[in-house]
Amino acid sequence: MIKYQKGFSLIELIIVIGIIAILATFAVPAFLKYTANANLKSATREITSDILNQKEKAISENLKQRIIFTVVAGSNDSYELKKESGGGYVTTQTKTLASFGSNIDITAGYTMTFQTRGTANLGTITLNNNRGSTATIKVNMTGRTYVTFSMQ
Repeated sequence: MIKYQKGFSLIELIIVIGIIAILATFAVPAFLKYTANANLKSATREITSDILNQKEKAISENLKQRIIFTVVAGSNDSYELKKESGGGYVTTQTKTLASFGSNIDITAGYTMTFQTRGTANLGTITLNNNRGSTATIKVNMTGRTYVTFSMQ
């Protein structure tokens, strides 16, 4: 009578674990690069969305709206959404780029103002990450945004 053993031998298991380890050494750096660039794209989409929302609020509420981008050392860059109130501006919301990952920075401070007709002052906001990738958001006079990416 012949007995068949079921299962894997220790040698087969060690070979499979070795193959998985070799594949992981190639996959982990690629995944980290993908994650850094995906975080940059998410931050850019969020800022672009906020720009469009501020434009729409300026038109619908008939009040000037502002976005102020602030550069802070240590990757705590942020931007504030403001609306006109009593001759000045009141902050309605503050957002930090740290919520999209710790390595996303605004290259320069900038203040964008939307008039009650939806027009805006011209400007460019540039974001970058630790991989050297950049995202550039350009805003034209009509408040329209154009985004370009340079991924590394």
